Amino acid sequence: MIYIKKQNAPKKMIEQVAAIKAEDGWKTAADTDTERLRSYFDQLDKNAIRNALYEEQHGLCAYCMRRIHNDESMVIEHWQPVKKNENDTQWKKDNALAYSNMLGCCDGGKKSDDTRKVLSCDASKSNERIIISPWKKEHIEKIVYRSSGRIATNPYDEELEHDINYVLHLNGKLDENGNIVHDTSTALIKGRREVYQDFSYFMEALGRKYGNDENKIQNGIYKKINEMESAKEYEQFIGVWLFFLRRRVRGARKK
Repeated sequence: MIYIKKQNAPKKMIEQVAAIKAEDGWKTAADTDTERLRSYFDQLDKNAIRNALYEEQHGLCAYCMRRIHNDESMVIEHWQPVKKNENDTQWKKDNALAYSNMLGCCDGGKKSDDTRKVLSCDASKSNERIIISPWKKEHIEKIVYRSSGRIATNPYDEELEHDINYVLHLNGKLDENGNIVHDTSTALIKGRREVYQDFSYFMEALGRKYGNDENKIQNGIYKKINEMESAKEYEQFIGVWLFFLRRRVRGARKK
């Protein structure tokens, strides 16, 4: 998961939302009438929304960092669910139409033929309320990755880990002790582990090229970070790359 800097809603969407909210039907729609609220959301220009989400997320799923495409395969996810949860005191009807509440997601493995299907991201989250948010830097800064492919928090955050493991299922299926039983249907653990291997190969290549010249090695790392972050379309699992690259720089500074 990486930090997403939320942009303004598309102009066309702003106009459509204003028109909807002026209708008596919207004004009288009950908070509990999920079907009706969704019908208003469905009136919006989804192409305009997808274009905006794709651009601000650099072509990656907001939760797992897998590639998404700027077409109907992208899921437009409501961070605060459209369906009101009984104990959710912060729920607002307006968020059904708020671009500030929307994220672009992958299909979470819905199309997988895996007999041990483990859905992730929006597909597993469904109507559940979560705390973790890719719009909050303080959340993203707590996220760490292991060479095994596991995602976790440091310092440990019980609420965020609950969302990661049991709502978004970013670590696949876990047993009662929190050990990974098997990967998600979209192979998230495998994907993150492969990125760690690519990072290791990259560092080995820098070592062969510059030997013990730490300044040149760090310059090579900064160049890699800059190239990745300046790309219009990010590499899959870029958060894993950035975590290990920056950790390597911090480690060198402490010596």
